[in-house]
Parts: sequence; C-alpha cells; structure tokens
Amino acid sequence: EINDAFGFPKRLDMEDFPPSAFQGPYLAMLRYQPDQGLEFIVGMINASCEAYSKEENKAEFVELPYEVELERSGGEFRSCFCNSRLWGAYRGISVAPNCFMSALMALEHWLLEKVINDSANVSELLRIILDEANNVSLVSVVASVCIAHPEVAPDVACKLFSCPKILELDIGRSIGEASATLSG
Repeated sequence: EINDAFGFPKRLDMEDFPPSAFQGPYLAMLRYQPDQGLEFIVGMINASCEAYSKEENKAEFVELPYEVELERSGGEFRSCFCNSRLWGAYRGISVAPNCFMSALMALEHWLLEKVINDSANVSELLRIILDEANNVSLVSVVASVCIAHPEVAPDVACKLFSCPKILELDIGRSIGEASATLSG
C-alpha cells in the first residue's frame, strides 16, 4: 500500500531493499552526472510527494500530508507537503518506499562527501534543493547537511531553523532516534 500511496510500482521498490545510500542508481548518478542526478532525484521525490498528497492515492493506514509555508533563498515563501513520515524518510526511520528513502539517503551522502572534498558549491546546491522542493523530505536532507556543517551555508541554516515547524519536526526525529537507541 505504501508504494501505491507514493506513486511507485511495487516491482521498482524491490531493487532498493534495504534502503541505503548505496542501493539503487542514485549515488552513482550524483557522482558521475551531478546536474542530471540532482535534477532526477529532486524531480522523483517531488512527483512522489505530489502523488502522496492526493486523496485518491491514500492507503488505509497512510495519513495525508499537510502543507506548510517555507521561505526560499530569494525570500519568497512556497508551500511544501509536510508530516513526520516525510521528514524522517532520509534517515530510514519512517515507513516510505525503499527507492524514495534510498534516493534521499544517497543525496545526503553525496552532499556530505562534497562538503569534505569540494565544499565550494555545496551552499549553492543546498539553495537549489530548497528552492525546488515541494516537500519536507528534500528539506530534511538540506537541514541535515546544515546541522553537520553549519559553516557551509549559514544563511540556509538560519532560514530553515527559524521556522518553528522545521524545529518541531527535527526535534521529534532526534527524540525518536534517541528513544530507539535507548530501547534497542
């Protein structure tokens, strides 16, 4: 049901089990054709979240996302699909299609690699992702990189973490991860 809710055929998702940055073609796409890889992943995640927001795709136990207004790099605001399922997908801590989570994990991994190897354009990449995102799944990847390396894009980090909803989602993710660690 979760694949249908996100607009993915079941057979596609079998290739990315278990979800990881190294599953599927996503990390290779980003490393060897970064512009096309980034465009593909952002487009795939946006289209999937658009499908997930449709009432007709709603599965029995899958909640619809709500919308929040997030500030973009130019100062304008844009609506994003939002809920904790979407926010936690890049960490594999929510129930989402494997290919969806693997693409987000690969994007985060690639951006963190770029910070270490060539941080010159990471700030611009974060702005592009933030400006193109229609969902908090992509925004959560940007936030993760900003938390790990605030010096790379302090303006992006300030925009994100001045939004109460972003803080609420990330604190919830952090508490959930800490609880899982303590009980595991």
